[in-house]
Amino acid sequence: MEHPTTILIIQFNHGDTRGILRLSTINIFHPVTIFVRKFIPSGKDAEDITADIFVKLMKMHAKFDSIQNIEAFLYIPAGMPVSIS
Repeated sequence: MEHPTTILIIQFNHGDTRGILRLSTINIFHPVTIFVRKFIPSGKDAEDITADIFVKLMKMHAKFDSIQNIEAFLYIPAGMPVSIS
C-alpha cells in the first residue's frame, strides 16, 4: 500500500488538486507565510504573496513528483527579494 502523501502527489501530478490543497493548507501554507513574513512585515501582504506562489504551484502541477519538490518550489520564490513600488 502506498503512503497517503505519495497518493496525493500522484493525484496532484494528474491535475487533481483537492487533496494536495488540503495537505498544503494544513501543513505548508502557514509555515510558508511565516517564512515570507521574515521579508515582508505586513501579514496581509505575506499571505497574498504566499497565495500567489500557491497559484503558480497549481498551474505547474505536472512538474512535481514529491512533497520535497513542492516545498522547495514554495520556499525558493518566498525568499526572493520583492520590489515594492
